[in-house]
Amino acid sequence: MENLKTMNRFIKLLLLAILVNFQIANAQQAPCGSDEYWKQKAAKNPALEKARQESDLYTESIQNATFKTVPDTQTLTIPIVFHIISTAGHQVKTTLSNCQDQIKRLNEDYSATNADTSNIRRIFKSRLGDAHIRFFLATKGPDGNPTTGVTYDTSILTYQANDSVKSVIDWDHNFYLNVWVVSNINSGSATPGTDIAGYSTFPWDGLVNTKTDGIVIDHSFVGYTTDRTLSHEIGHFLGLYHTFQDGCTGGDKVDDTPPVASANIGKCNSWPTSDTTINTCHNDAPDLPDMLENIMDYASCKVMFTQGQVTRMRTYLTTNRVSLYYNNNVAGIQNTANINQAAISIYPNPALQKFELEASGLSAGKSIHIKCYDMMGRLQFDEAAVADNEGTLSRQLDASLIIPGVYKIALYEGNEVIAVKALVKE
Repeated sequence: MENLKTMNRFIKLLLLAILVNFQIANAQQAPCGSDEYWKQKAAKNPALEKARQESDLYTESIQNATFKTVPDTQTLTIPIVFHIISTAGHQVKTTLSNCQDQIKRLNEDYSATNADTSNIRRIFKSRLGDAHIRFFLATKGPDGNPTTGVTYDTSILTYQANDSVKSVIDWDHNFYLNVWVVSNINSGSATPGTDIAGYSTFPWDGLVNTKTDGIVIDHSFVGYTTDRTLSHEIGHFLGLYHTFQDGCTGGDKVDDTPPVASANIGKCNSWPTSDTTINTCHNDAPDLPDMLENIMDYASCKVMFTQGQVTRMRTYLTTNRVSLYYNNNVAGIQNTANINQAAISIYPNPALQKFELEASGLSAGKSIHIKCYDMMGRLQFDEAAVADNEGTLSRQLDASLIIPGVYKIALYEGNEVIAVKALVKE
């Protein structure tokens, strides 16, 4: 009888171990919440979906154009600030060292210098793309004082975090990529029991909802990790969809990523030796397997962005998110483009009939030209102005001169561009 009781206890412990391992495996799946986040916001505000569609149309029209406002090989730098939100009951132990390690991972992934690109299968090796985008921890805060690029705050909003956590602290999204590091993330209406590793705003959303623009990430996924959660979320931040967007017939708006029926959570081929193990869509020509190597899927072997994805990200970075790298001096980062002399703000943005432009950091008394370009680089209007004795400028401009869409407002001193900002005309 005692032996039977011992056996029963053993079986119960075995079943418990299996259950725990199953739960851990599920937790490691850690999908992205960006799609669900976007759907919820668009359902509340239908204008956001219209903004997304228009933004996509503009991007598709110019991403392969021969005209480029910035050469494809010019390095674009993005300053990041990590906001660590913690409480005694829900501790977030992310350190400056973890954040520095995360920056290293981002820079490898976005320059295609990560060592595991050697695992890319033969059929996809030629599609590997170097984004020429580099990330840095901000060294100067919004107040002009030195910073490590990491802030620390206490709030219960770190638990089951959603957009409310962004009210604790946010730095101007024009000059910083805000990353809120939290205890865990509210899964919202995602599959019950799903663990969300992170979620991001998209470029078209960031133009409208400036105070929520950025990325929320579970602290467990910050550092030099193989899951590449932040690399994935920044892909969304720069306009990338999942490779499995809308299944086989929807697509991700990128030609060199094969269609994928649904997320490949945790899956991987026996690659690099096998090319055809997993192939969920057969409507592409040639018929290629799922690109499990792609950072915008959920597979455990994701290691790359494609050249097409690189083009799309750079297009969004040089249009909707242009101020992030044009104004790096605000965050204390040396700007390789050397277009960092002035700060510019536009409101309302989106604009209907009129909008206000304010600029600072100009040369006192200097003549300024305010130029508006469409996304094909065509000049829409050019207005002359003069900076005051404080080096500032304020001007009301007529948005009725342009049709609805996304534009670039650039300030010139002579032939030199000194400030750029995106404008949305509704």
